[in-house]
Amino acid sequence: PGVEPDVHKACLKATDYSGCIDRFSKNKEPEKLLSIKEEALLDELKKLPARMTRTSLVKFQENVSDFVDALSLAKFENPNSTLVQKASKLLVAFDLLYEEWKYTIDNSATSPRSYSASSSIKRRYDALFGGNTFDIRCVKASYVNGKFQYSDAIFNQMFLVVYSAATQLAKEQTFQFPDHSETALVLHGNTGRMDIGGWNHRECDRKYYAGFSYQLINGKIKIVNVFKGSDAGNYLKVDDEILEVNNIKLDSVDLQNIYKAISLVEDETPMKIKVKRNNEELEFLIKKQQGY
Repeated sequence: PGVEPDVHKACLKATDYSGCIDRFSKNKEPEKLLSIKEEALLDELKKLPARMTRTSLVKFQENVSDFVDALSLAKFENPNSTLVQKASKLLVAFDLLYEEWKYTIDNSATSPRSYSASSSIKRRYDALFGGNTFDIRCVKASYVNGKFQYSDAIFNQMFLVVYSAATQLAKEQTFQFPDHSETALVLHGNTGRMDIGGWNHRECDRKYYAGFSYQLINGKIKIVNVFKGSDAGNYLKVDDEILEVNNIKLDSVDLQNIYKAISLVEDETPMKIKVKRNNEELEFLIKKQQGY
């Protein structure tokens, strides 16, 4: 009595029938049902990929307005819903994509752009989607007034990342991207010479990164994302409060210089970091990850 038919059938020939039933009961997770507003949001998510490929810049925001409205209603009802939180990240990615689209129209779809601007957007996408989203190449050139770094245009890569995330979210109610130790989901695909003028073109020097992103939240420096595949992922957790980096107490650092204290890591020397987690102070030595 009370045993589901499929479980009974699976355990019928087991030596320990009761133990088998018990294992099935423990391993079976309750089905997570969506609310009416979450179902409406999911329906809008399913429409997004097609709407993304059949629009123009002028109509872009109009075409995603139903998704935005559905997200607002679902978020008001249950802001802690996993689907709502994932969809909120997708919306931020849409906003960045829209801005990049405007930049592309004002300039050129193939025009090189500042590498620092491109890498900043990539880091935001990586943080939003929790993985290695797209690849960019960096070329350094010399000019009379100095040396500068450029990347190819990145709109196409950004579009494919958002398209993939929307498709995954519609089908699986989540999204997953490669670790940073793996190849990016979208490659830049450019092999020709970058049209940036100057002379002495060469690949940019590889730099080192901490493997996590952070934000100032209510006066505290909190970790908001830890990159999969990074050494930081073995130690740090989202919502850890960063207290010190390489023996520098962040409460003694001007807000404008926090970026330099945390992110400006020029060599492979491991980063010493102290965090506060559940009222406990923890100290770790983290290997940096290499990239452009």
